[in-house]
Order: sequence, then structure tokens, then C-alpha cells
Amino acid sequence: MENSKNKKAIIYNRVSTIMQEKSESLSEQTDECIKFCKEKGYDIFKVFKDVKSGTINDREGYLELKKHIERKDFDILVVLETSRIVRTMKELVLFFGILSENNIDFISIREPSYNTTTQDGKFAMNIRLGLIQFERDNTAARVTERLYFKASKGQWVSGKPPFGYKLVNKNLEINEPEAEIVRSIYEDFLNGHSLNQINNRLEFSWGSKQVKRILTNPTYKGYIRYGTRTYRKKNNKEAFVVKGWHEPIIDEASWEKVQELYKSLDRKAASVKPTLLRGLLKCKECGNNYIRKRGGTYDKTLYYGCNLNSLRYSDKFFYKNSPKCNSANIKGDLLEKAVIKALREQIEKLNFNDIEIEKKNKINIQKVDATIKKLKKRLNKIYELYLDDEIPKGKYLEEKKDIETKIANFEKQKKSNEENQVEKNNNEMIQDYFSKIDFSNIEDANRVLRIIVKKIVVHKNKKTPKDDFEVEIYLNI
Repeated sequence: MENSKNKKAIIYNRVSTIMQEKSESLSEQTDECIKFCKEKGYDIFKVFKDVKSGTINDREGYLELKKHIERKDFDILVVLETSRIVRTMKELVLFFGILSENNIDFISIREPSYNTTTQDGKFAMNIRLGLIQFERDNTAARVTERLYFKASKGQWVSGKPPFGYKLVNKNLEINEPEAEIVRSIYEDFLNGHSLNQINNRLEFSWGSKQVKRILTNPTYKGYIRYGTRTYRKKNNKEAFVVKGWHEPIIDEASWEKVQELYKSLDRKAASVKPTLLRGLLKCKECGNNYIRKRGGTYDKTLYYGCNLNSLRYSDKFFYKNSPKCNSANIKGDLLEKAVIKALREQIEKLNFNDIEIEKKNKINIQKVDATIKKLKKRLNKIYELYLDDEIPKGKYLEEKKDIETKIANFEKQKKSNEENQVEKNNNEMIQDYFSKIDFSNIEDANRVLRIIVKKIVVHKNKKTPKDDFEVEIYLNI
């Protein structure tokens, strides 16, 4: 007999329907598993029961079981049959992988070949899972080869069709309302409009990256591009572009002209001097970013201002119906000094918070863990007494409720302690980072500030003194 001293087991059982549960199927499964565990000398840690199909993986008991596996709360999982766990081979392989990673054994009572508590059982299991994985890999390789072959002949095999097309019997067909938008994008670009301007003229906002994808996608000139995604490079296949079976939306000459124009553009960003508060400022009035102002005198003297005002003047077509923002520009040196002062004061208050946290964390975690362990043993004990008819059901339920309440209270105490400790560690990290900021190095200082600061909300009314503004700092806590 295997060495089973002090080994903790979890029993998992499942039926597919309420009718099966009512016919005592779950109780019969559980009784057989309990009997098996007692014969082997296993301590029953918990029993999980689900009434749901094995093809559904969000079962309450199954999800709770996985949490116990990840926490390594027990040593052996006992089921009547592997089909009680899952019904799909893919999920079964993944599930056994989780058990193996956490050194938890598995026993299927009615399937001796599924037993990892013995050397022979482990060997048989590894062979079985290896064959399953081998077949899955071979199937994936065959699918990949077939897709590459179809794509190389010009057939669409990439799933969701690009904007402007629809799938009919697995072939691309033009979706005329969307195709009109695609044509207008190409026409606007050839007429000198920027990506942002094109995006802003649309009834919906995609963003300039999506506009660029449409302008550079060869599907629109009647070709198929395949194998360019990063994950496909694992297949050691060359990417290619071939003539497709579908009708083009853009004639090939116009498409090529767009590519030449796009490549000829000077897309290098204009050199911008770094600022201390870049990427951190938000306008309190409208929620847009506060950014460095550029052009004219702003290139000589640093000012921060709401981005919405800049956007309205740069593209009135899109922003003519947008809400107005009455916030004023703020002189850079005044705002930066105010932010540093407010940040220093806020971080100094964290020291006081650390002292308060220490007071909260006086509970002895080891004693709490030991108490919880005793309560769980007591819970298992009264469950066994109830199963053996040594205590009545009413007394069992009463004691069970009392013990579970105590366990919940101790777990809550532990969780509160852990959360407090996280807050203390975070406070210490912020204090340490702030103490090492070199404000003479603007780029490095901005990088550190973006680590410890979530956002800085600013507000300034027009026609008020230049130093009359509000600053609210939100730390990454």
C-alpha cells in the first residue's frame, strides 16, 4: 500500500443535469469516493459538486477547485472518472498540466491508468498525454500547411474580412457602403490630407493607425497578404502577397501611387524639448491633456495648456460641435514648482500613514494561520462524524456554520493585514523614488515622476493672476 499518511485529498464530482442530481447520482459518486479515500487513509480536505455539462469550464466547483490547486492546499485529487472533470481532450491536457506544475497527484477510481500516485501510473499518464500532445501538434501543422496552400492560390483564409468586404461562402465580396468609405480615404490621402485629418472627417473615429492600415492593405487592390503576423513566424514560412480571387475596391495604379506618396512623406517627428510634466497633466474642466504649447513665443517660454483648445483651432471641421474649454495656459516654471511642492508635501504624509499601518498589522499571522488550520481540521472531523451518523444533521449544520464564520473572520483579518502591507511597501517605494529624483535632468525626472504619479489635474480660470491655479496630484497607490 502506498504511503498515504497525512495526505490531503479533494473529491470532485459532477452530473450534467438537475434530474441526475435528484436521482442521487452525485451522492452515490461522493459516497464511493469517500469510501475510497478512507481505505487509502487520505484526509478529505474538501468535496466539490457541480451540476453542469463537462464541456462548460466556468462551473463554480471546477473554478474553486483550480484555486485550491494553484494554492497547493492539498496533495491528491480524487474523481470517479476523468469525464467528471472535463469532456474535451484539450481542456483535460491543460488541467493535468496545472496539476503537474503544482505537484498534485490525480486518481480516477474507475480508470486505473489515470493514477499518478505510483511510478507505473505516472509513466502511463505521461505516455498518454504525450501522445495526445503529439497528435495535437501534428493536427496544427496540417492545418497550417492547408491554410498556406489555399492562401498561396489567392483564397481568403485569414478569418474576419477587412473593412469594405464581407464573407460570402468563405469568399470576399465587396460591402458597398463600407467600400465607399475606403474609396474616400484613398481619395482624401491623394488630395493631400493627413492621416489625422482623414480620421477626423469620418463619422466615427478610428485613429490614424487604422487609417494607415487601410491605406497600406493590398487586399483593397485585389491581392491576398498572408503570413505577416508575428505568431506565424514560428511556422518558418515566408510571408507572401498574391493575386486574390476577390474584386478590388481600389484600382492597382491608385493603390501603388498611395504607397509611393506615403513612403515619400517626412514622417520624422519634430524635435520637441523635454518637459518635466510631459504625459502627466489633465485639464480639470474638460478632461483633456494639458500639453506643452508650441509656436511663436511659446517656443521661447514654456507654457502648458489644454489640448482641446489647440485641437479646435487646428481642425474646426471636426471640433466645431465640441464643448468649449475655458481653462487658461499656465507658465511652465510656476506650474512645475507648484507640482514639486505639492508632491513633496503629499509624500511626507505617507510617512505618517506607514506608522498607522504598523499599528494595524500587530496581529500574529502565524498564530492566525495555525488557528485557521485547526478550524479546518475540526470542520473535516464533524463532517466525518456526520457521515458516520455519530452526530445529527442539525448539530452538524450548526457547528459547520459556526466554524465557517470563524474561518471567514480570520481570513478577513489576514487579507486586511496583507493589503495594509502592500500599501506600506508601495508608500516606501514612492518615498524612495522621490528622494532620488534629479530635477536637473528633465528626461530622467519625468521618467521617475511617471512611475510614482498617476495623473496631475490642473485648473486655471482665464483673467486671473498667473500664479492663481489649482493642482491635484494622484499617486500610483
